[in-house]
Amino acid sequence: MKRLQTADDQLAQIKEHEHLANIRKLEEKKEREELLELTKLYHLEMQEKEQAQREQKVKRRQAHLAYVADQVTLKAIEKQKQEEEDERIRIHFKAKQAMDKLKKTKEEELHRLMEEQRERITNRLLARMKKKVGDEDERIAREIAEKEEEQAKEEQAKEEKLQADLKSIAEHRVNVIKMKEEEEKKERLEGQKLLIGLMEADRIYQELEKDKIHRNYCANLKLQEAHVAQIAEKIARGENEKQEDAEYVRQKEVIALCREQEFQKYAKKIIDEQSKTTQNLYPLLKRLHEGIPTCSGPANSEDQHCEKQPIQPPYVGETAQEMKLLNEQKYDHTKARLGFTW
Repeated sequence: MKRLQTADDQLAQIKEHEHLANIRKLEEKKEREELLELTKLYHLEMQEKEQAQREQKVKRRQAHLAYVADQVTLKAIEKQKQEEEDERIRIHFKAKQAMDKLKKTKEEELHRLMEEQRERITNRLLARMKKKVGDEDERIAREIAEKEEEQAKEEQAKEEKLQADLKSIAEHRVNVIKMKEEEEKKERLEGQKLLIGLMEADRIYQELEKDKIHRNYCANLKLQEAHVAQIAEKIARGENEKQEDAEYVRQKEVIALCREQEFQKYAKKIIDEQSKTTQNLYPLLKRLHEGIPTCSGPANSEDQHCEKQPIQPPYVGETAQEMKLLNEQKYDHTKARLGFTW
C-alpha cells in the first residue's frame, strides 16, 4: 500500500511537473509571440520615422531651393532698382549741371548790368559834386565863422564861470578855516576841562587809595596784635601747664616721700609688735620689699593667694573731706603693703 501510495504520489508529482513545464512552454511561446509583435511594431515605427524624416528632408530641401530662388529674384530686383536709381541720379546731376550753368550765366549778366548802372550813377554824382563845389566852399566858410563865434562866446562864459567858482571856493576855504579854528579852540577847551577832571579824579583816587592802604595797615596791625596776643596767651598757657605739671610731679614726689616715711614708721611699729609675739618676720620683711599685694586671710598665712597691684598716683586735696580721704588712702596703702586687708 505504501508503495502504491508512493507511486501515486510520484506519478502525481510527474504530472504536476509536466503540467508546469507545459505552462512554462506556453508562457514562453506567448512571450516570444509578444516579443515578435513588439519587434514588428518597433520596425514599423522606425520605418514610419524614417519616412517622416525623409519627407522632412525633402520639404527642407524644397524650402531651401525656394529660398535660394527667392534670393536670386530679390537680388535681381534690387539690382534693377539700383540701376534705375543710378540712372535717375545721373539725370538729376545732368539737370543740376545745366541749371548751375544757366544760373552762372544769369549772374554774370546781372553783374554786368549792375556795373553799368553803378558807373552811370557815379558819373551823375561826379557831375553834381563838381557843380556844388563852389557853393559848398562858401557854406563851409560861413559855418566855420559861426562856429568860431559860438566857441568864443562859450569860452568867455566858461571863463566867467571859472572866476565865479574860484571866488566861491576861496570864500568856502576861508569859512572852513574859520570853522576849523573854532572847532580846534573848542576841542582844546574841552581837552583842558577833561584833563582837569581827570587830574581831580586821579587826586581823589590817590586819596582813596591812601586811605584804603591806611585802613588795611591798621587792620593788619590789629590782626598782628591779636595774633601776638594769642601766641603770648598760648605760650603763657603752655608755661602754666608746664608749671602745673612740674608742681604735680613735685607734689607727687612729696606725697610718695611722705607715704614712704609713713610706711617706714608703720612697718617698724608692726615689726616691733610682731617681734614680740612671733619669731618668723620673713613674710613681713619680704612684703616690705615687694609691690602692693592683695591677700585674703591673715598676714602670716603661708598658703594665701596674693596679686600685685600697681601703686595709685598720689592725691592732693584742698578741702577737709579730700584730706580725710588722703589720710585713709595713706593708711590703707601702708596696711596693704604689709599684707593686711582689714
